[in-house]
Amino acid sequence: MHGETVFQLLCLPLKDTREELIKTYAYLLKRKRENKLKPFLCSSTEILSVFGHSAGNTQSFDRMKMIFTILQGADIIKFRTTLSEQKPDGTWRPAYMEIYGVNYKASDEWLGVKKKEKK
Repeated sequence: MHGETVFQLLCLPLKDTREELIKTYAYLLKRKRENKLKPFLCSSTEILSVFGHSAGNTQSFDRMKMIFTILQGADIIKFRTTLSEQKPDGTWRPAYMEIYGVNYKASDEWLGVKKKEKK
C-alpha cells in the first residue's frame, strides 16, 4: 500500500470509517493480486463478512457504499455495478460489482500533488 494514500485516508473527517477504508483498500489490493490483475466480482456483503460485520444491517451497507465511493473518487478502485436480473431458469441473480481496476495509490490530484509546469 502507498503510504501517502493511507495517510490521506486517515486524515478524512470520518472517524468511524477510517479503519474500514484502509482495510477495504488492503483487501481489494490482495484480491487484485490473487486474480492476477484480471477483473473480479466483489460485493458489500463479501467485505462485511470478511471483516466480521453483519451483512443484514442497512447502516453497514450504507457505510460500504460510502467507502466504495471514496475509493473510486480517489482513483484507487474502478468498478461497474449491475442490477439484479432474472436468469432463464426463473431464479434471480443479485446485483454485483465488477472491480476492473485497483491502484496501489490514489491519484496525484486526490493526494494534492501539483504537477510541475513545463517552461
